[in-house]
Amino acid sequence: MKRGLNFPDKKGLSTVVATLIIILLVLVAVGIVWTVIQRVLVSGSAQIELDQKCRDISFRNVGVSPGETAGVYLVTLDRSSSGGEIGGVRLNFFNSAGDNSGILEFGATMNALDSKTQTIDTSLGTQLTAANKFEITPYFVDSLGNEQACPQTLSYSLGTAGAVQVGGEGSGTVVEGGSCTLDSECQSGLSCVAGTCTAGSPPGTPCTLDSECQFGYSCDTEAGTCSETCSYSPVESICTLEGPYSCGTVTVCGQQVDCSVELGECSVGTYCNSNLCSADTILNQGTVGEVFTLSSPFTFTSDDLPTLQTLLQGKYINFTGGTTCDVISSHLQTDNVIYLRLGLVDPTLQTSAEYTVWQNSECSNYF
Repeated sequence: MKRGLNFPDKKGLSTVVATLIIILLVLVAVGIVWTVIQRVLVSGSAQIELDQKCRDISFRNVGVSPGETAGVYLVTLDRSSSGGEIGGVRLNFFNSAGDNSGILEFGATMNALDSKTQTIDTSLGTQLTAANKFEITPYFVDSLGNEQACPQTLSYSLGTAGAVQVGGEGSGTVVEGGSCTLDSECQSGLSCVAGTCTAGSPPGTPCTLDSECQFGYSCDTEAGTCSETCSYSPVESICTLEGPYSCGTVTVCGQQVDCSVELGECSVGTYCNSNLCSADTILNQGTVGEVFTLSSPFTFTSDDLPTLQTLLQGKYINFTGGTTCDVISSHLQTDNVIYLRLGLVDPTLQTSAEYTVWQNSECSNYF
């Protein structure tokens, strides 16, 4: 007698198939979730890297002065020693009515310590005169040529003191009428004139330089007064060894006058500080300890270095027998050991060499 064919249990088979389907669905779901997470992680990592690069970018000086044509400005950007190359800078000008020029390009790449001046015509966006505020946004360019704008925008008020960073180190505390030696010591909108924080002179008042007039006006050297329009002729008294303008470039009637060319460079032991030759400042001196010659740029230790409470990063250093003034790229401390790292390799950096740290890049010409 033939027996019937034995088939697998249908209920058991369907359970296996259902389990496999659930496993596949879980794997697909995990793959989708991981893809999303991976994109977020990559994007977040790239943003963190960009934020760090942007935080390293700073400017020692920002200058804005009106050009000879309405709506045209001369913009000077002077970078500090920190950070890498930036692909460019976006600019925007504002006036008291709340109008703005729209985004304009500075038109130049910038490395650390670069100082560049560009003529910016706001008519390339929306022509804007009598600007009283100015914003800059640095950006980088990646390997694919894409611009990566920094999330931080730097704002500057424009007044007789020039471009003063809003909330930055350029915003001084001295009120109008208070004593000063530098423009940066005065409150926003004020400049240091003859040792006093001043709001600037209105049209028709006596002057010798544009900086003594309200922003947007120039010093007509022929009339000797602040004016909307003026003509320039050289005035011998503008640059004098006794000051207040004995070095560097000053602006008269919208034109630049280089006192260092007319009078010569500042003497040994002094540097050009706010257009006046001033004595340089020694911040630290000592003897080099261990030198890490395998690193580039060079790094060294010294028992004479101060703690990070007296930060020397961005200052300048020279060594016994040296003929260069090197920028200090990093001031570091690990446990009880303090290091300085140079921005460039200096062959005079050797164990037991004497060093001097200076406030300014001339190192006072003492070599």
